[in-house]
Amino acid sequence: MNTGKLITGFLLLMLASACYKDKGNYDYKTVNNFEVTVTPAPSSIERNLYLINQPGTKAETFVVTANATQTQGTTEDNLEYTWYRTLYIEGEKKPTRDTITGKENQMELVAQKKTTYDLLLIVRDKTTDIEYYQNFTVKTKTPFTNAWLYIHGDAGARKIGALQWDINGKPEVIPDIMEKMGQPGYAHATGITYTAHGSEDFLKTERLFITSGQDSVTYVIPFTCKAKGRWQQMGLPGTVKIKDKIISPYMSERQLCGLIDSKGQVYFSNSWGTPNFSRPETKITNYKADQAYMDAEGNAILWDNTNKRLMFCSNGEYMEYAGGLKSNDLKNKEMLWLGRAPKMTNAAESEPILFIAKNMNNNKCYLYTISKGSGGDDKSLLTTKGKDEQENMLSSTVCDSIYTWNFDKSTLFATTNYFQDQLFYTAENTIYRATLASGESFKLYKPKEGTIKQIAFRLTNASRYIDSNTQIDYNIYQRVLAIIVTKADGTDEIHEIHLNNAGDVEAEHIYDLGQISILDWAYTGLHRDADAN
Repeated sequence: MNTGKLITGFLLLMLASACYKDKGNYDYKTVNNFEVTVTPAPSSIERNLYLINQPGTKAETFVVTANATQTQGTTEDNLEYTWYRTLYIEGEKKPTRDTITGKENQMELVAQKKTTYDLLLIVRDKTTDIEYYQNFTVKTKTPFTNAWLYIHGDAGARKIGALQWDINGKPEVIPDIMEKMGQPGYAHATGITYTAHGSEDFLKTERLFITSGQDSVTYVIPFTCKAKGRWQQMGLPGTVKIKDKIISPYMSERQLCGLIDSKGQVYFSNSWGTPNFSRPETKITNYKADQAYMDAEGNAILWDNTNKRLMFCSNGEYMEYAGGLKSNDLKNKEMLWLGRAPKMTNAAESEPILFIAKNMNNNKCYLYTISKGSGGDDKSLLTTKGKDEQENMLSSTVCDSIYTWNFDKSTLFATTNYFQDQLFYTAENTIYRATLASGESFKLYKPKEGTIKQIAFRLTNASRYIDSNTQIDYNIYQRVLAIIVTKADGTDEIHEIHLNNAGDVEAEHIYDLGQISILDWAYTGLHRDADAN
């Protein structure tokens, strides 16, 4: 190789480069940048997902509109919108595919079937051939989940309505869910009981019991409204008349439910699906139950006002007087409330129960916290050998004489597992939050107009029996206190106050339900994600 020639050539190349003069004759071309947004925005921005409430008997349409903003041009004549759509319908093996053009994408949501659209949006700038791509999913969600159901209307013309929300929090009021789902109505309905477990379908576990007067109970799937069991199938003699409505755990994995008849006798069922009621074994011969509360484990505490005694029934099988109280402890007392105690528990702990009673002679109020013994045995709440020997099963605190909270028969109560030692109650048309440990009471909420008719938390216990795979934060629902407020014209609306971690109001929402009066209500909380893929 001629090394000298290589060196000479390299030096000449470097010299030529040094002598080159940049004249700056470049032809720059500005790129048209554009950005695309869609209206309405997706329910989940991270997944570009829309969850739309599933239609009833009539198909509905859902429209998504795309809009582009450009850095060049004053019109959109240069833009081309194309939607590639794949439609999946529940029960159909093969999807259907089509392509539409234009900014607006109108989709048909099939009646009473789950519908899913997989969408690919392409926006093309025809002058530069630049394209924008975006994927979306539109799917229907199970109706009436995490919603308030309520009975309203005159006797003989009753309806079950719903207040539900879409994934963006937009409320929707449905006057008649039975009509919407194409199912027979319950014109004589008097009460509803919802439970998140007990259906014979191990995937769709929820049950809704509809009581119609004293003579009928129907069990339906709450999200399809289809009847699954009738009164005649529930194993009760035709002479049994229902005192109130079905008793059942609110959030549980138990299939237990019970009822009190017009004579104060109790019946329980531990059957999946349609109940099969029978009388529990008991040595008590003269009881007359008036009120009952069933905890998340299916244990029932019942109040016998005639004999002034509390009774306990374990698993619907055996009933006895509750241990820890002597026969004279509740003498001259009237029951004000029976429900969940305001004590925080985890998934491994038993749910405590609170019984509030008032002495009719001196107006003192007593709070009895009912819980299992240290061994966790259901029978630890029962008396033994007919004697009142159990200790540490029930602890009582005299409240009114010390703290002057002035509870009476008109007082409404609510508790939740989220707030330790916090009891929510009403007085003089105002909701208060009381701290049991200190005796302090704080004014929480008073409607600007109207009278408080009922209060309840959406969920009272989300620490037990919640599917750990769900993406829903059920603790939020334990901080939402709902209030039925009766307006001056006699019709009702639902108020909801959202509480922060300290139990103070951070948001207020008022929902106009139309010209109705609520007879009974229930919240359809879930322990599963009904719309999981």
